Amino acid sequence: MKNDEDFNGIAAIHAFIEEKRKLTGSLKTFSCPNSIDALKGSIQFKLEEEAETLFIPKEDIFVELGSPQHESVSFIVITQDPAEIREQITLIGPDIPESEGKDLNLGQVLLLGGSKIQDFEYKNMERALFHLKNLEGYMIRAIPNKIWSRVNKQVGQRGFSFEAIGKALMIMYKQQFPAIETMEILFITLDSPETFLELKIIGTEIRKTYIEQYSEQLKSKLSQISEKQRDDCEYPWSCEECDYNAVCDEIRDIVDKMKAYREKTQKK
Repeated sequence: MKNDEDFNGIAAIHAFIEEKRKLTGSLKTFSCPNSIDALKGSIQFKLEEEAETLFIPKEDIFVELGSPQHESVSFIVITQDPAEIREQITLIGPDIPESEGKDLNLGQVLLLGGSKIQDFEYKNMERALFHLKNLEGYMIRAIPNKIWSRVNKQVGQRGFSFEAIGKALMIMYKQQFPAIETMEILFITLDSPETFLELKIIGTEIRKTYIEQYSEQLKSKLSQISEKQRDDCEYPWSCEECDYNAVCDEIRDIVDKMKAYREKTQKK
């Protein structure tokens, strides 16, 4: 994926990490294996359908992360140069085992590298941020561009950490998107609004780059599509290529029946 020449998202995140490394002593890194099997073998918690955590009530919360009252930001960065990515998890701020009973801020950035990653995959990769539902004791509540999650007491008391969340994300992404060759994750839990503002600005710049690329591709695609066949339709593509064709036919049938009914009623 070609990033804007004036803004390199991967370089911006790495520079951000280095700056925080100098300013704070609360920075940890966890090296990660590249293969999915090795990642699975390094997690001490269940990661499967049977482990899905649908809801964690307040009384069973070990740690809450990125709640509406706290800072939360999440986004992805993509590069077609896998060598730019370091196979590791970086945590800036307190980890989960030392934060029992607390409500922490949460920043989560995924750096994805793969020479065959295509531009159109960006949106699906971004949506997948909210799909980590099969990690034991971990629950995500989806909010646009944010991550609000909870960890229950059972896994919290067994040492559940950001290392486990990060490795689970790596497994999920590499399984779902085979084009990913390398992957790096940044987590931030600092009590620092300024730090989160910096991260949000970087995220906005990165997202803007991808949106511009996607918009250009969409315009190009739409220009090749034939004129729409219905005057009352606002979509720019033809009926044959529209996913709502069957729905439109059903609605049109209902409208025709209503017109016939009214005409019949008016004649009486």
